[in-house]
Amino acid sequence: MNNQAKLLLNAYRPGGGDATDPAFAEALAQARQDPQLRTWFEDVQQFDQAIAGKLREVAVPANLRSTILAGAKFSEPRRWWRGSRIWAVAAVIAVCASAFAFWLGKDSGLDSWQTDSLAVLEGIEAGTTDLDIENPQPAHLIEWLRAKAAPVPAAVPNALAAHPTFGCKMIDTNGRKVSLLCFNLGDREQAHLFTTPRAGLKLAPPEQHPIFSRHRNWNLASWRSGEDVHMLATELDETRLRALLPASIAARVHFSPVLIGEILPVR
Repeated sequence: MNNQAKLLLNAYRPGGGDATDPAFAEALAQARQDPQLRTWFEDVQQFDQAIAGKLREVAVPANLRSTILAGAKFSEPRRWWRGSRIWAVAAVIAVCASAFAFWLGKDSGLDSWQTDSLAVLEGIEAGTTDLDIENPQPAHLIEWLRAKAAPVPAAVPNALAAHPTFGCKMIDTNGRKVSLLCFNLGDREQAHLFTTPRAGLKLAPPEQHPIFSRHRNWNLASWRSGEDVHMLATELDETRLRALLPASIAARVHFSPVLIGEILPVR
């Protein structure tokens, strides 16, 4: 798949607003000819439309303009801060805050299968729930899960496969099957890989593009690979979480809270 075409199509607005823009012509033509690229592009557009729909539901505060102007009075005058730039910065803040609220929210923006699966994991951590089987070999656990008709990852990320497992579990959340593989990273550190079918999910991450979020003490990365959706949960920091992901995927979407005071030069 042409990485340059993907880079251009990542900037293509949902709804066809850029269809006549010459900058996208070659990439769009390639997407029409390449089935793999076309499928990837359709996934990205679906995801962007879902985000845009959520942003449209967020009402702009009535006092946004006066609040921004009041803050600007305490800012050191700079040429880049004049004119329409203030509204550009305000727009970026509003979009990032809205998207962050959509994905993280009070419940981390997670689907019910994810929160239910994490609840099972917390039960295992607390000793109130048992693993179905314990074994240090990932291949052995995957074969056991496959024999039980549970969803399994087509391939375990290399960074995880380099470590032993310590167990697995089948999870049923409202009729949806989820598998859990638990990895021992050493030094009392762990990582937990969940897998569930893509079919039936209202919204799934674009293929090979992870979504990062947090739920309680878990740092999470969710991504789609083929017909499966994965969620990796760990208490490691985000940098080390990223290092455990498949080498082939890139972090296309990542939101983190930013204080306005870190953007506006308040004196």
